[in-house]
Amino acid sequence: MDILIKTPFDLFYAYQREMVDCASRFRAANCCRQSGKDFTFAGDIVRNAFVSPGSGHMIAAPSERQSLDTLEKCKQWVEAFNLVIKSEELTPASAESSNVLAKTIRLSNGSHIRAVPGKPDTVRGFTGSVWLTEVAFFEKPMATWAAIAPTITNPLAGRKTATIWSTPNGQDDFFYRIFRDAERAVATPWTTFTNDIYTVNDAWKTRGRGVDIDELKQMVGDGDIWAQEYECKFIDRASVLFSYEALFGIESADARGEFDWELLEAPGTRMLYLGVDIARKVDLTVLYLLEKVGDVMWTRGILRLRNTPFRIQRELLFRALRSRGILRACIDATGIGCQLAEEAAEAFGDWRVERCTFTGEFKNKIFLRLRAAAEDKLVRIPAGDRALRESMHSVQKTVTNAGNIRLKAAHTDDGHADDATALALAYEAASQFSDYSGAEAASANAYRRANNKYSSWRQ
Repeated sequence: MDILIKTPFDLFYAYQREMVDCASRFRAANCCRQSGKDFTFAGDIVRNAFVSPGSGHMIAAPSERQSLDTLEKCKQWVEAFNLVIKSEELTPASAESSNVLAKTIRLSNGSHIRAVPGKPDTVRGFTGSVWLTEVAFFEKPMATWAAIAPTITNPLAGRKTATIWSTPNGQDDFFYRIFRDAERAVATPWTTFTNDIYTVNDAWKTRGRGVDIDELKQMVGDGDIWAQEYECKFIDRASVLFSYEALFGIESADARGEFDWELLEAPGTRMLYLGVDIARKVDLTVLYLLEKVGDVMWTRGILRLRNTPFRIQRELLFRALRSRGILRACIDATGIGCQLAEEAAEAFGDWRVERCTFTGEFKNKIFLRLRAAAEDKLVRIPAGDRALRESMHSVQKTVTNAGNIRLKAAHTDDGHADDATALALAYEAASQFSDYSGAEAASANAYRRANNKYSSWRQ
């Protein structure tokens, strides 16, 4: 669609124009990813510098690079307002932060725009209007704002404005509190705007540039990241991976808590998978048995071993692995589990026993896959198994400032999320055969058995 350009801001979509046309002294914008927020406010910075000759403006961002990137967007707008950049200065951000840089551009009408990393010492003492980008990701957002506020609210300095914009980053900063107060209708000087992916996409569609929301959500792959980055929701950065509500939803009386040795020893074609989390003294060794029935993974037994000698652990593990019904096993090979996992792989074959080293990436993969299965009710756990429920509920998910996920669990008397880890490993083992039917999986394993060189399998 062609757009008639009369002013530079005619390029903006409606949601962008609404923000820059607002005359409030204090503005806060909660914007989803890729919504053009930096480009929008860069134009507004230059517009303000244009209409107020000799004025000062400071951009602060979580890092030196981000503040300079926003300043570069400002430089793109300078020509649109018939201004000229008279000079550029690159200096240390402050005496305390001499190793990071601040950049200032001075315009032909006497106004200047300074870009600094958002830290208390780099923003302190500046006189002018302030523009804080991705403020929720500042290292010390509240302390940084505390250093800015006295300057812009000093009546002797004249009317200065503050504009902040960001995607959410949890519930422990003043950016969240601004929007919380607005939602609760608490008296506040801030005028707020929220532009989630749905609002933005509707605007994009008016110019034939919409995106497939379902495809984008599937690409993101994590519900909390989607909620935070695209739906502009303030989620708790440290949250449980498996809520009680989700766990109650997958509990079933038909899932078995007692380890089913008879099932392992019974003839017939069953699709069984084993996950093993190994410990020796403080935590538990757990053998977790899953059976695939249709599209659902059913718990067929949990064997918990506390303070059990490795000799006995080995005997029980090998007894389970001798069952031809177990198509694949994933065993914790981190730390003290390394030797037992290695012996099992040597005895039964690497094609059947996977030795799993718990890197952060691997942990994220198996637990996030298990959570997705729980959300889709593709896994069933025994009803009323408090130890399993608490083990799964103990897994915490933290989203770092860089948007990365970290999983952790506290040590308790019931272990260190050992049940949950064994279940995640069992589900990982099952994922190797996710595209097989029962007969196809049995056929694939029959071929592997016939060509297996490991004597213990032939026994």
